[in-house]
Formats: sequence, structure tokens, C-alpha cells
Amino acid sequence: MRPVGASGESRENRQSRENRESRESRGGTREDTAIVNCIPIPKRCSPADPGWPRAWTDLGDAEPECLWYCGSFPDEGAPVLSIVGSRRATTEGRVQAYELAKELSSMGVRILSGLARGIDAAALEGAIAGGVPPMAILGNGLPSIYPRENSDLALRLLKCGGLLASEWPPGTPPKKYHFPLRNRLISAWSQAVVVIEATKKSGSLITAHQALEQGRALIVFPGNVNAGRHSGCHALIQEGAELADGVGDALRLIREGPGSEFEERELERFIQMLRAHESSPTLPDLQQMTGWTASRVLRAWWRLQKLKDST
Repeated sequence: MRPVGASGESRENRQSRENRESRESRGGTREDTAIVNCIPIPKRCSPADPGWPRAWTDLGDAEPECLWYCGSFPDEGAPVLSIVGSRRATTEGRVQAYELAKELSSMGVRILSGLARGIDAAALEGAIAGGVPPMAILGNGLPSIYPRENSDLALRLLKCGGLLASEWPPGTPPKKYHFPLRNRLISAWSQAVVVIEATKKSGSLITAHQALEQGRALIVFPGNVNAGRHSGCHALIQEGAELADGVGDALRLIREGPGSEFEERELERFIQMLRAHESSPTLPDLQQMTGWTASRVLRAWWRLQKLKDST
């Protein structure tokens, strides 16, 4: 019997994976290197430049000082939605990510993700098929692509008019701590974040929690409670994320999300209930008053604060 670690992965498989990832960070295959050589030298932009995501002002002191990018920024005000999840996604998860991204892209939504294996890559593939160029934020410096196996995807993303971006200077190798930092940019740029397949240790949960803190809509696909690969998604639902039981349901939640007429009416109702409350209500008080999830209440509260700041 082969020795198996706590993760369920044999030593041989783990060593093979680590060797592969090490090769990818150093250079990858000849074919991958040829593709990367086609990635243009990145340009630099700052908050004062056209195209800079204005949504990043919500990050405060955590807003990056500059961004390195290849490709084209979306028009100001274009709807942006991120889809994130497991790198070791199941076929079902990849299909969900692909179909949702394709449908949203065909509706004119810019899909944003992280170019990782699994859910990220499937979402970007679906967005390209949908017709609206997607965007990816990397955890390393351009023009290198990590993971190398997604080099062809990165090139096709650029060729269709999409955007590759990183806050790390050209040539910076991928480091473990880069990715949690990168995730704040993904959530802040998005009007909504969709999580498909995530364990409790998944980096996608960082993106999800940041989305809640930033007042973005958070939509989660549930899964088999016994498999373990959806445990992070179920934890997010317990924390107040919106549950989507399929692609159609996710589309409905997105249509009712930030910037919609539905949300404007929802905010008016929220303000009226606050005025009718005699004291400063707590989050549980607000949930009881509205009948909403914690995520929905926090989103309305965030929008109200932004409205006050602008007046």
C-alpha cells in the first residue's frame, strides 16, 4: 500500500506535483516558453491614469500604487463579476464555472478571475466563448505566466481583447503571500463574487470574505456535504452568502445585485426601516427587521455609507 498523507495524496503524487510546480515557476516546457515570448512587455499605470479601476478606492490604504498590465481595460462603468474556486475542481464544477461565465459574458459582463487551474481557468474559457473579453489578475510579475499550463489561455485572452494585470513588477516570481494580496484586487473590482467549489482552507475564501467586507454581493454554489471539497462554500452560506442552486439561480441573483433597479428599491426600503427604528440596530436586529441574509444587509449598509459620503 502506498503511504498517504493527511490530504489523501500519496507521497509519489505529492512529489510529482511539487516537481511540476517547481519546473513551472522556473520556466516550464519549450512550448509554454514560446507562448510566453508572445506575451507583450507590460505597461505601467497608476491611480491617476485612464483605465484605473475606480472601485479600488474602496480599498483605502490597501489600494496599490501602480499596476502592470497587458491588453485593454474595460470601459468605465462596465459591469465586472469574478468567479473563483478550487484549483482541483471536479468536472461538474468546471462546467458550472464555464457555463455561468459564458452566459454572463454574452450579456455584456466582464468576467474577472485569477488564471489559476480549475475554476478560474474554466471561467475565463467560458467568458472568451461568450464574446466579452475577460480579465485576469496574477500573483507574479508579467510577462511570465503562472501556472505555465495556462499560458495558451493567457495568450488567447489577450488576442480577444482581454486584460492581464499584476501589482508585482515584471519578472517577480510567484510567492505564496502574493495570492492573498492579489485576491483583494479581484473582489474590490467586482460588483459580485461567485464561489464554486472551495474547501475551508481554499484561498477563494479570502476573496469571499473580502467581498463581504467591501460590500460586494457574494454568491456561492453548494455541493455534497460528505465530499469535503465544498466545506468552504457551506461555511460561507452559514455566514450569510447567497446560495445559488444552479447557473439559472446565480443569474437571477446577479440581476438583482449591485447597480440594478431591484437593488435601488431595496436600498430605499432599508433606509425607511432604519428611520423607523428607535435605536442603533445591530446586525441581528437588521436581519430580523428585513428578513435578509447577513450578506444582503451588509451590502445595503455599505451602499448607504457610500451614499452618505458622497453627499
